[in-house]
Amino acid sequence: MAQPTILEFQERTFRIDSSVLEKSHPQNTTTKDIICPSDNSTWNLKLTRKDDDDLVVQMECKSSYTCNICKQTACGYCGKYPKYNTPYSTMRVVPRFKPNAVVSTSIDHTTLQNGKPIECTTKHNNVFHKNKYMFDVVFSVGNDFPKIAIKPPEVVHKNRDTMLILLKDINSVDTCFIFESDKSYSNVGLWAHRVILAKYKKFDEIIQDATKKATAAALPEKTDGEKVVTGPSIPTIGNPIVLTISVPKFGLATLSVLLRYIYTGEIQLAPDLSYHAVSMTKTSLVLYDAMGKTRESICWSPLDSNSPWKLKDVTWEELLLAADYFGVTDMRENCEEKVIGTMNESNVVDILFNIGCSFDTVKEAALDFIVKNMATLVLEGEDPFVAFKNHPDCHNLMFEVMRRRVKEASK
Repeated sequence: MAQPTILEFQERTFRIDSSVLEKSHPQNTTTKDIICPSDNSTWNLKLTRKDDDDLVVQMECKSSYTCNICKQTACGYCGKYPKYNTPYSTMRVVPRFKPNAVVSTSIDHTTLQNGKPIECTTKHNNVFHKNKYMFDVVFSVGNDFPKIAIKPPEVVHKNRDTMLILLKDINSVDTCFIFESDKSYSNVGLWAHRVILAKYKKFDEIIQDATKKATAAALPEKTDGEKVVTGPSIPTIGNPIVLTISVPKFGLATLSVLLRYIYTGEIQLAPDLSYHAVSMTKTSLVLYDAMGKTRESICWSPLDSNSPWKLKDVTWEELLLAADYFGVTDMRENCEEKVIGTMNESNVVDILFNIGCSFDTVKEAALDFIVKNMATLVLEGEDPFVAFKNHPDCHNLMFEVMRRRVKEASK
């Protein structure tokens, strides 16, 4: 009876922390020898900054090591020795705080045994964190594109329960978002507190602009055209003006998920309006204000579990665009990682054209994924690029794919 063959493979990881390099020679490069305590092998790390964007990482094994199993001398790179064969086939650079921006290069065993360094190029901004470079160099025995497990975002607010109560408190909200472009919910208002939203610069600018317009509209005119300040609509400390802000690009579901993150630090792609202050306008019921002008009534929705307002789940791509538009930078970084982490053969081309053109980190990951999986994308099924032949960036992106493909093949 045939016996199975069992081999144990182990990846080798180097944790790198380095000062940021200058752009010009000779301050644009640094080198350091590393001694691995597990086998006393000596490795050399060399970092070189090219232009503003690229950081070249080179690793070279300067000595051999002794196998703990068979006690024979082996190559430090590929681990080859007479009895066992456990070659490293890939070197990866994994940013510690953007793990899905990983880049990799294939290892040629002939090059390794000739003592030449292995080189991998990453983006400067991907490994930059808190004024230094922080990343891991991983030598792997497999060629599969790594599936990085993404940790959920940390809750921003310690008083989560209090913030959830505030999020749906109809007595304290002062800003109403309406969705004229979302035809299914054009008569729905989603409410929030501008003092909470204003911590983000873009939100603060939107609020300030809406406040100026609302204040001007609240001033009645005298017969000679001069504005006078009167009536309860004028903002004061005890009576802040209620703002109505039209959201041009995003629907009710997307903004509700965005607001929940701002209040609690949680991202729930399945929107639940029972956590929010939501209103519906009913034009059949007419109210009059103190100035005698007509106003639409506001009916607060209880939104129980049987609510007919069942919204579709929001995608990471939609949430990324919304976070970028409203300047929620901490959420944007998390969404970028999630978009990259969910990339596969069926969606990578869509992500490249629809998202990558606006986000460099996503574009780089999509281009690398396409180059590494070109055979699967092109040889199976229809042309994956045909839907984007009229896209303004189609030529540039296709040229970049071909350039990287040629570069990869020439290694």
